[in-house]
Amino acid sequence: MPLYPYQVRFVADVQQAFRGRAANGSLVRAVLGQMPTGGGKSASAIEGFIVPSVERGHRVIFFADLGEILDDAAARIAATGVRTGIFRAGHRFDPEAQVYVASLQTCARRLSELPEASRVIVDEAHGSEAATVRDVLARYQTAKVLGLTATPARGDGQPLSEFQSLVCGPSMTELIALGALVQPRVLSPERVLDKGVCEDPVAAVLTRAADRRCAVFAPDAATAADIAARLTAEGHPTVAVLDGLGREARKRVRDQLADGTVQSLVTVRALVKGFDAPVLDCAVLCTLGSITSYLQSIGRALRAHPASGKRDALVLDLRGAVWVHGLPEEDRAWTLEGSQGRPSAAPAESLRR
Repeated sequence: MPLYPYQVRFVADVQQAFRGRAANGSLVRAVLGQMPTGGGKSASAIEGFIVPSVERGHRVIFFADLGEILDDAAARIAATGVRTGIFRAGHRFDPEAQVYVASLQTCARRLSELPEASRVIVDEAHGSEAATVRDVLARYQTAKVLGLTATPARGDGQPLSEFQSLVCGPSMTELIALGALVQPRVLSPERVLDKGVCEDPVAAVLTRAADRRCAVFAPDAATAADIAARLTAEGHPTVAVLDGLGREARKRVRDQLADGTVQSLVTVRALVKGFDAPVLDCAVLCTLGSITSYLQSIGRALRAHPASGKRDALVLDLRGAVWVHGLPEEDRAWTLEGSQGRPSAAPAESLRR
C-alpha cells in the first residue's frame, strides 16, 4: 500500500540519519523514529525499510513485545510478497524466511537461538526495559537498527542510549490537519489532584459521553471491573480488558466495539499499546500516569474513522493530568536523553471547555 507523503518524508529522514555520523565518528547504525500514535509507524517501516532491505538481499528481524502486534506485523509484511517467518513458541522455524517477527521478551531468554539478520526493527522501542533491548541488540552488533515509538521516554527513566540518532515525524497537530487524527477536546479539573478523581468515572461517562465509545483507564484491576459492571448495569454495555487477555479475546472485543454489542472498555494497562480500534472517540483518565501512558492512552481515541462520522475525541481527564503533561496535541521536544517530551511551548493557561 503506497505511503502518504508525510510517511515518505519520515522514511527519507530516517535514511538520511543512517548516513550521518555518530559521536565517535562512525556511521550511525541505530536510529529511533518517533511518530504519534495513529501516524502509521509500522506501515512506514514495512514499505520504507523492510521491503527495500529485502530487495537488496538483507534479512530483517522485527521485534515487538505483544503477540497482537506481532501477528499484525507478520500479516502485513507477508502481504507485500516477502517470505515471513515467526520466531516464537508454537511456530516452526523457517530457515528460508526473508523477514522474521519475534517477541522481544522471548528472544531475550533465547539469545543464542536468534536468527541472523543485517537489519533490525524494534517496535514500541520505549516500552521494554533498557537491559532487555540492549541484550537483544548486542546480538546484532553490525546490523542497522530502527526503533519505532510514539513516545521516546522510558518508564524506568533510563535514556534510550542504544540509539544514536532520533528522527521525529509529523507532530500530532500536523496529523490532525492532514485528517489522520481527530482533534482532542479535553475536560479536566482546575488543577492537578493529589489523589482521587474529580468525578465518579461512571457518572462522567453517563453524563458527558453516553453516546460515545469510551476507553476508561482505571488505577487497578478491581476498580476497572467495578466500573465495567456499573456502566453495564446502567445500560452502557462495557467490558473490562485486563492484562493477560488473549489475542483472540482482544479481537472479539474489537469486533464487538465495531458492531455495537459493546459500547465502552475499561482497562489499566492492556489497551495502552497494540490495540487499534478507530471507533473509540473518548478516553477517560483516572490517573496521572507518565507522559508515555498519558499520550498513548489518549491516542487510543484519536485515530480518524470517517465511516462512523467521528469528528473529534473527548478526553475526560478526571485527575488533572493535563496540568502535568500539557494538552495532548502540544508540540514536544523529544530527546534520547530522557527529557520526557516536555511541551516545546509554554503550557496553555486554560483548557478548552
